[in-house]
Amino acid sequence: MTLPARITAEPAARLREMSASLQECIREGRPNLIPLKAALDRHLDDGTSLDDGLGVAAAGRGATPPWKALRILDRNQALRDLAAAFGIEGEGVVDAMHDELTQFATWKWPKLRLHQECPTNLDEIDGLMWLVLKLSGGRVLGFDYMAELIAPE
Repeated sequence: MTLPARITAEPAARLREMSASLQECIREGRPNLIPLKAALDRHLDDGTSLDDGLGVAAAGRGATPPWKALRILDRNQALRDLAAAFGIEGEGVVDAMHDELTQFATWKWPKLRLHQECPTNLDEIDGLMWLVLKLSGGRVLGFDYMAELIAPE
């Protein structure tokens, strides 16, 4: 005899609580939350993904999902900030960044990679390198890619 699957309703109950909280916020004058509540309610009703319900799903096969696009934009800004923090002009900054990021990835990143937020004991440059690696999945980006990113527009 096969036993029925164990059903846990806790996640659904949390979503219902969130929906009720959103409804209270809407009643208190925050109409900007209406689309979020509608998407959440639709998800609870028929399983529609929240991305689809909010209209933020990536359009088409191979399209970059919005969450990933934001990570890339944030990573690119962190790279520009890192270049500025080095205070070196020209191609030398890309050499320095690539070398330092490679060293950081090899020696410090393995101990820091599980942190959800940047450790407070890092200096500015190490903090930016932590952020760049966090947003790029722990990979050091290629020299040419970094050079193109920080080139003056």
